Amino acid sequence: AAAAALVVLAMTLFYTHKIAGPLYRLRREIDQIKKGDLNRHFILRAEDQLQSLAHSLEEMNSVLLSKSKELKSRWQELDRYLTQKNIAAEERETINKMKQEIETVLNYFKS
Repeated sequence: AAAAALVVLAMTLFYTHKIAGPLYRLRREIDQIKKGDLNRHFILRAEDQLQSLAHSLEEMNSVLLSKSKELKSRWQELDRYLTQKNIAAEERETINKMKQEIETVLNYFKS
């Protein structure tokens, strides 16, 4: 009975390590993305569990990174366009405030 208990304990520790370790790594990467760092990668060891979840998170992050870069590029185009327009002084202040607010949000993401 003691030998069986030791085997069960060893197997439990082995499988816990195969699941808890990857979960910890995935959570750490997700926390960095929440802080705006889209340059993260969800890479697990080949023998770890949760490979499909890591792959899905990697794809999701890739899409977020791509869309973030696209938004920044389109924002730069719009900013250039607005700069070239002859806008009344009273409207220019409102537009500049809105531009700063948008830039603050866009700059949250590090891409």
